[in-house]
Amino acid sequence: MTNTTEPEVVDTTNTETAAENNDQQSNQIQKLTEQVHSLQAQLSQLQSELQFVQKTAQLEGNKQYNQIQGLSHILIDLVSQSREHEQNRQQFAAQRVHHLFTGEFNPIDRPPPPMGEFPPNNMGMNALQQGIQIQQQQQMAQGQLLQDQQQQHALRQAQLPLPQWNNGNIVAPPLQPVVVVPSTPSKTAPLENVSTPSTTGSASTTKGRRGPYKKRAVDADTTSASAETSGGALSPKRRKTSSSVTTTSVSTANSEDGTEETFQNVVFVKAPSSVSEIWDEYTVGTENSLSIKALEEQYKTSWRREPAVAKKFNRRKPIYMAIERGLAKGFTLERCLDLLEKHRKIESGRGSGTKQPIGWLGHGNLPEELKEPEKDAAAESEEKREKKEKERKEKLEKREQAKLEKEKLRAEKVEKAKAAKEAKLAGKNSKKSEDQEKNDAEKTEEENDEGEQENEDDDEGEEEEDEDDEQVAEAEATQSE
Repeated sequence: MTNTTEPEVVDTTNTETAAENNDQQSNQIQKLTEQVHSLQAQLSQLQSELQFVQKTAQLEGNKQYNQIQGLSHILIDLVSQSREHEQNRQQFAAQRVHHLFTGEFNPIDRPPPPMGEFPPNNMGMNALQQGIQIQQQQQMAQGQLLQDQQQQHALRQAQLPLPQWNNGNIVAPPLQPVVVVPSTPSKTAPLENVSTPSTTGSASTTKGRRGPYKKRAVDADTTSASAETSGGALSPKRRKTSSSVTTTSVSTANSEDGTEETFQNVVFVKAPSSVSEIWDEYTVGTENSLSIKALEEQYKTSWRREPAVAKKFNRRKPIYMAIERGLAKGFTLERCLDLLEKHRKIESGRGSGTKQPIGWLGHGNLPEELKEPEKDAAAESEEKREKKEKERKEKLEKREQAKLEKEKLRAEKVEKAKAAKEAKLAGKNSKKSEDQEKNDAEKTEEENDEGEQENEDDDEGEEEEDEDDEQVAEAEATQSE
């Protein structure tokens, strides 16, 4: 048995389409590869350009940096040269000033630069002149200061008196008031009326006059010097000395009529040893001066307006009043003084057998017999109430009086205003009447003028009528002819 095979039929259409597809894909791949190669070439070109730009920028930056660095070095050199030149110029100016004033040439570290190196604006000469002017001003100021110090020292020496001896004890003489004329910068003015210490301890001047005087302006330095030497300045421990007097100047006071009153020197006992000296100071006075009692009766409080005088008086016033109260009670002067002396004696304890200072009595430490009697509380309260009531009534009276005065002034003002208003109205009415009369006169004149004008118009009308009549008569006459 034989096998028969049939030939296979191949589909050519499918193979053709597959070949075409392969060709298209290969073409697309080839195009893409070409595009990739072109892009790579462009990228490489851009990279090369970028590297070139970076290199050029780096070169430019290095160049500019080098230029800036070179300029900075040049500037630093110029600044250092200018500073060195300025130092040389100042040193040379200092050498010239030193040479002009001392005649010696004292070279400094380096020799002076030649004159050709100075700038053409004569800065070296200007600096030299300024240095000379400054040194001259300093010398003038030092000379003026030395002159003022010498003058102040002379014033202090003229014011400070020499100590005196009294029974083997040193006694400070009283200080005299010093009148100082302030000095001027150009020349020193001479001292006028400078007081000099007197052997008797009283106030005396170079002109030899004594008695009332007017206190003039005293320099601050002399015032401080007198304050330092016024009281107990002979030793730091203030040793007790025999009693002496202290002269205190009193300023002028204005009296009631506006004039200035002058007082004699007020003399207080310095460091009194007994109460009797205080009483003599109050009633008799010392060094030919008025007593404290006489000054109080004559000038009231105006004589003690100086703070130092008022302080001294207020400390001793309780002692004066205590003795006066004792005398008013009928005690003798010796008993009052004895009571005060016994009261300030220390009986026991520390310092027994000694006495308290006189100023201790002035602080209210008085014996019972000489103290001011204490008032009854009820009587004192009644007295205070009456005083307050009296003050209240006085205030009310003053208030009422002020109120009446205000009302009176107000009424006067109202009357004046009314009178002024009436006068003004009367003036206005008189002016109005004058204006009315003037207007009436003008109206009458106008009416008269109008009447005259009407009369003239009437006359003219009559003349015209007469002319018309004449013309009519002439026309009739011509017609009749």
